[in-house]
Amino acid sequence: MSKTYFHDFHRELDDGSEQTVTVEYTATPYDPGCTYGLPEDCYPPEGGEIGIIEAWLEPQGTKIDLPDDERERWEQWLMENPDLCAHGDDDGGDC
Repeated sequence: MSKTYFHDFHRELDDGSEQTVTVEYTATPYDPGCTYGLPEDCYPPEGGEIGIIEAWLEPQGTKIDLPDDERERWEQWLMENPDLCAHGDDDGGDC
């Protein structure tokens, strides 16, 4: 079962200023599986998928479409840094 989270990323613009982009994304819990021991006790790893649902500029709140390369880079970062963004939709927080 996936859960919804939020995270703020910062883009550097051509003029050297920064732009904050908030993303809403889903993440499924990662289970490393069990790959040792008796065969009947083993099972493969599963979960750990990240998917950005939508993004918007802050503080304006304007929804934007992310370029594919930026979306992939940010999804990879979220996957590699799960402990830095552990706030779900039920607590209203963001990283």
